[in-house]
Amino acid sequence: MKHLVWIILGAAACGGTGLPIVDAPLAKDSLYLTVKDIGGHCSVTINGEEPFTSAEESLADFDPGQTIPLTASATNGFTLGLWHHTAHDTGSGDPGAISDPGQDAQSSTSVTLDDAPGCVWICCSSGSDDCPTTDQCQL
Repeated sequence: MKHLVWIILGAAACGGTGLPIVDAPLAKDSLYLTVKDIGGHCSVTINGEEPFTSAEESLADFDPGQTIPLTASATNGFTLGLWHHTAHDTGSGDPGAISDPGQDAQSSTSVTLDDAPGCVWICCSSGSDDCPTTDQCQL
C-alpha cells in the first residue's frame, strides 16, 4: 500500500461546502474508502489505523483490487449493528466475524475496492435508536 492520506469530510470541516479537504494530492491511480459510522456510536478501525468514533472517515491512496480490513466495536451503552457494502453483505447486511461476545464484542470484515472509490457503513444502536434501513452510502 502507498502512503495513507487522511481526508476529512463533513459540512463543518469543509466550511459548509460539502467538499472534502485533502491533506495531499492522491496518486493518479489511487482510490479512497469512506466509512460511515451512523450515529457515531461505533469505534471503527480502517486498515489497522487508529480507531475513530466520528460519523464519517475516509482513507485514501488504496490500490484498485486492494482488500481493506475493517473492525468495529460498540461504544458504551450501544450494540453492534450490521456492516453494509462489505465482502459478506448480500443486500441485507454483514454481521462480520464477531469476537469477544458481549459488551466487548468486535466485528471484523473487509471490503475490496475495484476501480472506483468505495463506501461502507455500520450502525451501533442503543435499542431505542434504531439503525436506518436506507442505504447511507447513497445519501
